[in-house]
Amino acid sequence: MLTVKKVAQKLNLTEYTVRYYTNLGLVPTVKRNSQNERIFDHDALEWLRGCKMLRSTGMSIKQIKQYVDLCKMGTDSINERFQMIKDERDLAIQRVTEAQRNLQFLNEKVNIYKQAIDNHDDVDPLNPNEH
Repeated sequence: MLTVKKVAQKLNLTEYTVRYYTNLGLVPTVKRNSQNERIFDHDALEWLRGCKMLRSTGMSIKQIKQYVDLCKMGTDSINERFQMIKDERDLAIQRVTEAQRNLQFLNEKVNIYKQAIDNHDDVDPLNPNEH
């Protein structure tokens, strides 16, 4: 069993975030000890890890809460959960594609500058006043 502090360190979250997520009901398997402190077993840790990952995809807290609530409903909600995760995956693919385009643009600029520096050019290739 892990404390809030240990879980926060393990998942690279703040203790505040761990408490916030548990207070919102995003970690349905979190337990409390005799001092009423949150304690996390493997399942609770995995729920929290899942919430962190979903949040890092850009999913809102409200959407994550909806997802967790659907999970708690059991098999009756599998189709809806599938669609939520699939939609989020599709958005992630779009963001990756956009990031790849941005990286390609930056690589092209780096190559132009590197060539100008390596050739000791007297003309700045990207300065419109020097063309």
